[in-house]
Amino acid sequence: MPEPSPIAREGRAAFATQLRAVRLDRGLTQEAVAHAAGLDRSFYVEVETGKHSIALDRVFDLAEALQVSAKQLVPDVPVGTPAED
Repeated sequence: MPEPSPIAREGRAAFATQLRAVRLDRGLTQEAVAHAAGLDRSFYVEVETGKHSIALDRVFDLAEALQVSAKQLVPDVPVGTPAED
């Protein structure tokens, strides 16, 4: 499997940071969020620490488990200047 691009790595790290912040703000444990989202706790930990990426469907599951919008979990990560044609 190829290495993720720099922007993908940055996005994954930003998502992980936001996910952890929202979970802590809600006063929930990793285990509680993982269970509510239908994920294995060890997998959830890897997502929250940025070691593993996650499918879009699971982002919505996590948002539901945390009772927030998916948009609140996905921070805006600038991707640079668009290429000119």
